[in-house]
Amino acid sequence: MTLLAELQAICGEGHAEPAAPRHTLLGSPPRWVAAPGSTDEVAAVVGLAASHQIATVVRGGGSKLHWGPAPEVELLLDLRRLAGVVAYPPEGRQATVLAGSRLGALQSVFAARGQRLALDPPGAATVGGAISTDDRGPLRARHGAARNLLTDLTVVRGDGAVCRASSYSTGVPGYDLTALVSGGFGAFGVITEATFRLHELPAAQRWVVRAVTSPAEVRELVESVLARYPVPTAVEVNHPHGLHEGPDQLGVLLEGAPDQVARCAASMAMSLSDGDVVVTAEPPDWWHEHPFGVDDVALRLTTPPSEMYALSYVLRDVAGDAPVRCRCSPGVATMLVALPGNLEPSRVNGIVEGVRHTLIARQGSCEVLHAPDPVRQAIDMWGPTPDIELLGRARRVCDPRHVLARGRHAADQSCRR
Repeated sequence: MTLLAELQAICGEGHAEPAAPRHTLLGSPPRWVAAPGSTDEVAAVVGLAASHQIATVVRGGGSKLHWGPAPEVELLLDLRRLAGVVAYPPEGRQATVLAGSRLGALQSVFAARGQRLALDPPGAATVGGAISTDDRGPLRARHGAARNLLTDLTVVRGDGAVCRASSYSTGVPGYDLTALVSGGFGAFGVITEATFRLHELPAAQRWVVRAVTSPAEVRELVESVLARYPVPTAVEVNHPHGLHEGPDQLGVLLEGAPDQVARCAASMAMSLSDGDVVVTAEPPDWWHEHPFGVDDVALRLTTPPSEMYALSYVLRDVAGDAPVRCRCSPGVATMLVALPGNLEPSRVNGIVEGVRHTLIARQGSCEVLHAPDPVRQAIDMWGPTPDIELLGRARRVCDPRHVLARGRHAADQSCRR
C-alpha cells in the first residue's frame, strides 16, 4: 500500500491527496496533504509519519505558517476539519473547542451567551495557531497569554501518542506540556483540543487615544494613568517611525459598567488634554493589527517592564535611517517591530544583533518572526535561547523520531548535537 493510500485509509479518500503548488511552504513543496477529522485520526497520521520519518508540518488557518525558520515539509497536516465547539455547558464558564477553530467564529458563539474568550491575536487565527505561535493581542495585559486561559489541552506527540495536560497533569512526565506547546511552533506536538476559561463580555468599552512624541512622554503618561485610574484593560502604543503615517499614538482601553467607563474616559481625557485626545467607542485602526506585513522583517522583542521605554531609543539608534513601525505593549513588556523587507540582509542582521546585544544584557529577547527569504537565510531567527538544552531534551521526548516542524524551533539546534 502506498503512503497516500494509507493516509486515505485513515482520513477518508477525499481528505488526503497529493500536494499542489498552492501548498508550497516558504519555497518547500510538500508531497502530501492530509486533513484528519478527529484526535484519533491525527494520532494515526502522525504515527504513520513517525514510522516512515516523514517531515510533517501542521496547518491551521495558515495565517502564520510563514513565521519562524523554514521547516522541512513532506506532509502538510491540515486541521481545517477539526473546527467547532466540543463542550460548552449551559451557565458554564469554560468551553472545549477543536484546534482548527477560527477564533472569530468562536467569539460569536460565546457572545450569544454574553461571554468571550479573552484571546485576541490579530488576523484570522485558529486556536491551535494562536497557542503554538504565542501570538497575542491587547487583552493579554489583563487576562494573560493563551496558556493562562487554558484549563485542559489535548496534544498528539510526534510518536502518535495522545497526551492530555491539565491543572492535575503535566501531560508528559517531567515536562509541562502546555508550556512547551505554547510558543513551540508545532515542534512538541499537534494540538487537537483546548479547554479555556471564559469571561463576561464587558457592558461598555471606550478607547482613549492621545498623540505622543517620545518614549519618555509615553512612560510619564502611562504611569500617570495607572496611578490615577482603575487598571485599564489594555495600553498600547503605535509608533510608525519614519513612515509618514501620522503621529505616534497611545491607546488606553477601558471596560466595565457604562456609567463607570464613561466617567473614567472623560476624566482621563481631561487629564491628558495637553495633547490631541480622542475618546471613542471603536478602537483606532491599528489596534487589532500587527505592525508588519508578509513582505516585512517582523521582530518580537521582550524585556523587563522597567526597560520597555528605553527599548524604543535602542531600536531607533541601531536602525539608523531605516523606517521602523513598532507596536509597544507596556503592560506585558513586549514590542512588535516591522523593518522594510528590502533592506540588505547584512544590514538587517546588524540591526537584529545590535538589539539582541542590548536586550541580553537586560534579560530580554529578540525573535525574528518572519523575513523575506534572502534575509531569512542570512540571520539567526531565534537568537540566544534560555534553557536550550532542556528544550532539546523535551523535544526528543515529545518527538523521538524528529518528524514535527523539523528545523522550525530553536530546540532543533540542541537535537542535532
